[in-house]
Amino acid sequence: MRDFIVQNISGRRYAELADLMSDRFGEVFTAAQIHAFALNHHLTNGMPTGAMPGECPKLFPDEIVTFIRENAAGKTNAALQKLVNDAFGTTYSIVQIDGVKARNHISSGLTGRFEKGHPPHNKGKKGVYAPGCERGWFKKGGIPHNHLEVGTEVMTTDGYLAVKIAEPNVWKMKHIIVWEEHNGKVPEGYVIIFADRNHRNTAIENLRLVTRGELAILNRRGLIKESPELTESGILIAKIIKKISEKKRRKP
Repeated sequence: MRDFIVQNISGRRYAELADLMSDRFGEVFTAAQIHAFALNHHLTNGMPTGAMPGECPKLFPDEIVTFIRENAAGKTNAALQKLVNDAFGTTYSIVQIDGVKARNHISSGLTGRFEKGHPPHNKGKKGVYAPGCERGWFKKGGIPHNHLEVGTEVMTTDGYLAVKIAEPNVWKMKHIIVWEEHNGKVPEGYVIIFADRNHRNTAIENLRLVTRGELAILNRRGLIKESPELTESGILIAKIIKKISEKKRRKP
């Protein structure tokens, strides 16, 4: 997966690369996950920062990032969340505050650990709990209220349908399931694409099998269209381009 990201990140938005990853590996990936991976591994897509024409503005404008940087020292994420929301009238969550700090290398200086010589509040106490709280404990064999049954379908943040296929939390992309029901396991090195670009249309008639190399050509040249007929032509063009490229490489 790391090699795939390294090979395909250049010139792509993180949401687009998340789509490619989901198609390639049959799992659900989000733009946030790809962005976090890129930051952690010092990778860049070479794309300009900020919103492109037609895109939403940045979630955290520069003045808010500067405010967070200047006020983060010694504050927990919860305290910083309240401070930012009070100052700018925003509704950021603690997770969003934590994320913007990580992306901008902002540290509060807090370790989250007890400093040397600082006794924990529950030192010397064992098995102590407030009377009545045991009623809220999970019982053995109990099922959480938000449990989703096997077979449940959900829409991912990237617009794909995912299906729960096993307990406790095993999911698979629906278009992969549909393809494999009709044609068997997706071969190594191949991916499934949507002929009409609609990720929700998982009918077998709308699914096409292409190689990863062909998919790269299709994406670079914009050959996947809303018309299945045009996409079919695009796939044929991609196959021809790939064959020509392979023959050129074989020449002495």
